[in-house]
Amino acid sequence: MLLLVNIIIIAILAAGAYTIYKDSFIRELAGSRTDVLRQIAERSRQFKTNLYILSNLFESNPGFRTYATELNADNREEFYSLMDSTTRQLQESFIQPELDFYVVYVSASGIGYCSRPVPEGYDYMDPRLKVWNRRVVEADGEIVDVGSYRDRSLGTASFSAARAILDGDDIVGFLMINADERQLYNMYEDVIRDGSNIYVTNDMGQIISSSRGELIGFNYFNRDKLQQLFGSQDYMITLAEGEPVLFTRYVDTESGFTIFEEAPLEKVLQPLRSIRHVVIVLALLCLAGGIVMAWHFSRRIAAPIQTLRDDLRDVEQGNLHQTFAISSYTELNELSRGMADMMECIRGLIESISKNEQQKRRIELNWLQAQINPHFIYNTLFPSNAWWTCIGMRMLPLC
Repeated sequence: MLLLVNIIIIAILAAGAYTIYKDSFIRELAGSRTDVLRQIAERSRQFKTNLYILSNLFESNPGFRTYATELNADNREEFYSLMDSTTRQLQESFIQPELDFYVVYVSASGIGYCSRPVPEGYDYMDPRLKVWNRRVVEADGEIVDVGSYRDRSLGTASFSAARAILDGDDIVGFLMINADERQLYNMYEDVIRDGSNIYVTNDMGQIISSSRGELIGFNYFNRDKLQQLFGSQDYMITLAEGEPVLFTRYVDTESGFTIFEEAPLEKVLQPLRSIRHVVIVLALLCLAGGIVMAWHFSRRIAAPIQTLRDDLRDVEQGNLHQTFAISSYTELNELSRGMADMMECIRGLIESISKNEQQKRRIELNWLQAQINPHFIYNTLFPSNAWWTCIGMRMLPLC
């Protein structure tokens, strides 16, 4: 029973300690990963801001505005020259020289420009042919994020800051400042751990950058459902492709980006394996100590009780000289002394009864002898008259 109690207590303590430490570890790890996602969000915000600044620089350029509103086949080459010159100047003087961007413009009349060489029949990412055209038109000249549009002709998945160029209320063209999504990916590539995935999504849940390149441009997440799952926390344990994962997020209200990371729970908890081994070793040591304690207490408690039982059986078999001499805990010692005192009292009573019985026999014997002795003497002295005398005295049985 002592061993069973020890096993149950040790199992509960070990499992409880590991579970509490595991929850604390996940919470701390999720907090640290959220900080990493915050840094990615800041870099993504800066990436987006740079494209917005470039778009505003082009849009506010008087020469660009003049050509954009009057672009035709006659001044097309001059417009191309202006755009090439402006693009080179910005690439050389921009505050983020490592940003590799290219400019695309398409007029309402269909004349297109790209700062990179394009193949024959290139559509210049014409927003009029894209599903996001409505958003650009409804923005009324404001910049709209186009999440990682795949430009198959140039072989890029471009993040685009797109806007409509207005002349009054009329749209005269569409301007897009594009940058390869891989530039954004390179900003956080070094913080991706084995087996984990990072997603940069815009305010519509569209993935604009990810370690999983095949998902770029897709609305992979249902933002409303995710909000319900996360609640007030920035992490949760969920299933991804049938495997448990630690899902963390960071919401950047300034850029509208939300950064997600999914990390396999098995990988996340790998550092806990050594802790788990330590817990198991400690549990086994405690169990071994429990076994020793159980053996010790059984020896100190059960063995003396068994000795008392054997001594009582000896008493039952007639051994009244049993001493009940054991050495154990106070209660058992008192019980042993009490039983020894009881046996001593019993022996005293038996001895007293025996003495009384012996004395009684002597008295009876003496009394009988006192009755017999006179007749014996008389019969000895008068043998001839003994039989008649006995009859006359009614002592025939004695004669």
